Amino acid sequence: MSIINFPSPLLTPEDEEAIIARVVDSKYCGCRRTTMRDGIPAMALLNRVQQVRGTITKQYGVYAILDPRGVAVTESRKLEDILSVLAT
Repeated sequence: MSIINFPSPLLTPEDEEAIIARVVDSKYCGCRRTTMRDGIPAMALLNRVQQVRGTITKQYGVYAILDPRGVAVTESRKLEDILSVLAT
């Protein structure tokens, strides 16, 4: 009998660590853990005056970067794609 390792449908601590590491090197000045309206964990991207400029979330295994209004800017199943968008 073998065990199949399915990816987590929500953000994991490893995802959060990778996002934090990339935010330190990006145009955003910080990030914090937050919760979306529907209870989904997320990472808020902050500017210099601590205003939310975007949100990174993961639902059903799909990562998304949302703008301040909650509209998806980009979506991907790969965390690397999301991190590369943060670098630009």
